[in-house]
Amino acid sequence: MKVNDYELIRALADYRSMRIAATKLYLSQPAISQRLKHIEALWDTTLFIRSAKELTLTPEGEKVVAYAREHLEREENLRQSLKSTGVSGTLSLAVSTVVSQYTLPSLLQAYLREYPDVKIELTTGLSQDIRSAKNVHIKLLRGEKPAEQFVQALEPDPLYLMEQRHTSSRANSQVLIQFKSDASYQAAIDEWLMANERFPEQTIVVDQIETSKQLVLHGIGMAVLPESSLKGFHESEYSRTPLLLDNKPLTRPTWVSCTKGAEHLPQVVAFLELLDVSFPLSQNS
Repeated sequence: MKVNDYELIRALADYRSMRIAATKLYLSQPAISQRLKHIEALWDTTLFIRSAKELTLTPEGEKVVAYAREHLEREENLRQSLKSTGVSGTLSLAVSTVVSQYTLPSLLQAYLREYPDVKIELTTGLSQDIRSAKNVHIKLLRGEKPAEQFVQALEPDPLYLMEQRHTSSRANSQVLIQFKSDASYQAAIDEWLMANERFPEQTIVVDQIETSKQLVLHGIGMAVLPESSLKGFHESEYSRTPLLLDNKPLTRPTWVSCTKGAEHLPQVVAFLELLDVSFPLSQNS
């Protein structure tokens, strides 16, 4: 779950009303309802019993709400502690393309707001290139687990097949747009396509995930994209099919690793703490 999910759960528990929670969070009621369904699916349980008058917490929901409140309190305590520190120096990052496009900007914005005296050195590229990057404090990359001594996984990024609901021609539903990635990622997608009898007549390969996304948005074809990149797709216009194999969702792992000794640097510690708050570390890493 992300910070926005915790805030949503807390608001629903506080107001016991989707309408009021939607107003307080500046969201639509359908968006609140859809997000709640997603959260309940993540926990594999019902958190609220819906009725015409109000929402009622289930026993399981009480536990999850308590967990959400604790997480948000930790975040606020962290923010307050960040304001009282004098972290400075250089933070050197090597970040894979997908993470740098969809995760890193907001993270760096929050980090530099709290630590304006820290200088950022940033290298971006494909994950296979990030693996071999030298003289960096932190690497954020996708795919196979890196070899560094200090390695943790972020929450996995589910994959979806994105395509227009109403296409102007049959042709664009038969075009698969792929972005360059590692072999294991492509093999998993190919396995899903075979299992679901989706056989594109043409494949277009591009070098950036954002290019792939924009081609789908402009009706050129379909593409498998991670959830983190799906901002801008409207449900009324685009179908979102989750990739499942053996009834398990296909996900893209994201790893954070530190070079030996760097995990003790104040600017690195601060970045990792903010990363954990904004994009929680997986319990399975």
